[in-house]
Amino acid sequence: MAEKFISLRNLQFLLYEHLDVAALTRYPYFADHSKETFDMVLETAMRMSREMLFPVFGEMDKKPPEFRDGKVFVHPVAAAVMKACGEGGWIGAQAPYELGGQQIPNTLMTAFRGIFSAANYSASIYPFLTTGAAHLILSFGAKDLIDAYVPKMFAGEWQGTMALTEPQAGSSLTSRRPPSRRRKAPTKSRGRRFSSPAPTTSRPRTSSTSCSPGSTARPRA
Repeated sequence: MAEKFISLRNLQFLLYEHLDVAALTRYPYFADHSKETFDMVLETAMRMSREMLFPVFGEMDKKPPEFRDGKVFVHPVAAAVMKACGEGGWIGAQAPYELGGQQIPNTLMTAFRGIFSAANYSASIYPFLTTGAAHLILSFGAKDLIDAYVPKMFAGEWQGTMALTEPQAGSSLTSRRPPSRRRKAPTKSRGRRFSSPAPTTSRPRTSSTSCSPGSTARPRA
């Protein structure tokens, strides 16, 4: 029976019968996993979505974040989702073992994030924007940045966001007008920016880093 927010059967069809995601386990990086592992990942995403995200979907939609007395206030479930995803290892699940990850294929984690987003997009962005910010640090950050930020981000203790839009652009990124010029790496740009979306929750803190080229990204199949 299809869920109110997503059909697990349709998702499994796409993953197993169309994309053949189980074939990724032939590669050494993913060799510890199996279809049973992948099923467990999907079932966990469904359970967390049913119990935590979907029940407050309408409430979060009606009560957006508020800015009061110089502070941003968000729905309490945001902190709960960050804590649950951090404790369960889901924020850094696609990362290598040596960094605290589970080496789960990013194709599968995209499905995991898709289930969360279908159940409650407003809540899902808190842990998974942190995933993206941590991956940026892992790909281009110096070792001291990786050591300082990534473990706490993967644990759900610190939060990452994205800062790539401008007042006149909103979610239309093609409307951005950042004048920039290339000197030595990194490229410098000028203009007004603001972080979007995911304001800091009452529990984690937002991380802000400046990265320079230097390291290589890990497999994300």
